[in-house]
Amino acid sequence: MSFTSRLISRVMQFTPSGEDLQATRVFVLDALGTGLSGTHIAYAKVLAEQARAWHGDGTAVAIGQRQPLSRDGAALVNGYLIHNQEYDCVHERAIVHPMGVILGVLLAHGDTEELSGAQLADGVARGVEVAISIGLVARTPLKFYRQGMAAALGATAALAKLRGLDTDGVTSAMGLCYSQLSGTMQAHAEGSPMLPMQMGFNARAVLDAVDLAIVGVPGPRDFLEGRYGYFNLMEMAWNEAHAAAALEGGHWIQELSHKPFPTGRATHAVIDALGALQGQHQFECDDIVGIDVVGPPLVVQLGGRPVKVGMAPNYARLCLGYVAASALIAGSVEPRDFFPDRLADRSRLELASKLRLSLDDNPDENALAPVTVTIELRGGQRHAQTIAIMRGHPQNPLSRDAYMQKFRRSAASAAQPLNHERLEALIASVERLEALPDTRLLTRQLMA
Repeated sequence: MSFTSRLISRVMQFTPSGEDLQATRVFVLDALGTGLSGTHIAYAKVLAEQARAWHGDGTAVAIGQRQPLSRDGAALVNGYLIHNQEYDCVHERAIVHPMGVILGVLLAHGDTEELSGAQLADGVARGVEVAISIGLVARTPLKFYRQGMAAALGATAALAKLRGLDTDGVTSAMGLCYSQLSGTMQAHAEGSPMLPMQMGFNARAVLDAVDLAIVGVPGPRDFLEGRYGYFNLMEMAWNEAHAAAALEGGHWIQELSHKPFPTGRATHAVIDALGALQGQHQFECDDIVGIDVVGPPLVVQLGGRPVKVGMAPNYARLCLGYVAASALIAGSVEPRDFFPDRLADRSRLELASKLRLSLDDNPDENALAPVTVTIELRGGQRHAQTIAIMRGHPQNPLSRDAYMQKFRRSAASAAQPLNHERLEALIASVERLEALPDTRLLTRQLMA
């Protein structure tokens, strides 16, 4: 049996465990927080206005917006907002950010078709299961936008099953979604705001794909393993052993990592290492002569962009030098560090320029750790710290207090923060998600 057939079988048979549902509640809340925070980014308002121009008004509430949008417009905006600061959760081995597309789609769908909280939780867990299984098969460096493309295929599987399609219908829907997938890493390399918009475009494609499958339009069947399928065209290096391993595990939502900082995950080991070094050795930023970072290929690929004057926020979020300087100055990295005044701060840029990045001998093209950071101080002292497992990883998880603090900080940084009563009601709704009779009770709490 092909990987595709086995994956579709998993879609149809999957039942989330109690542990899956607990993780679902945690990461739904996290995604809603990052989405609220994402409303302060300059292009959030532009995209919401354009979504209304493209798709008209409707009844679907996009995160943090005052006026409802159409279903497609809300999915587009939700996907963008959840991911536009690189603040959303990630599966580190698969290099997939699932929640922007999966949750963004299901929230928009639930505002136009009745959807219970239990159905939403099931759909999120099911979609993550598929998305991560697909991401785990890949063994090549990122070229196309796996982060959102695999998420879109997972969201399609979840929504198609939710809307009552059978095995053939789910297969068609996923093939129809594959035919519309968008995104390359060029936007990432340039730090373009198009990067997170690719999440939104893929979310919108999910809705179109499922609609077409419901009215009987057949999609490509061999959309993963075919000659021009996803694996052969966009990943280019995979084999049956990788596919078998991806299907042997499961319950992948329990393996998602929180991101404590609004930066690419490839920078987080460096932030952790610098915090440890400062705590141990009590040096000041002015004492630093050089910062040497040695890491695996993906860290060098994603974070090795040079420091420059006039960096855009999306560029700076994965500029290791800038992120390291921000962490050293404040002891953490927050959304405020990517505002224009701090991006133009000469002392921060000067410190950032002291970072040197080099490649280790790690053969895994998708590894984000271990990373070793060495600080050289005036007088010749050198101190090193290796991070093998970053904060937020399931083997080094954030405590409940820590991830709730992240949610509250994220929500507070929204363009129009929710008042205290609405914020607490939102938390309570997510924490009893499976008991929620209608997800519109949840989305109404997200309105600015």
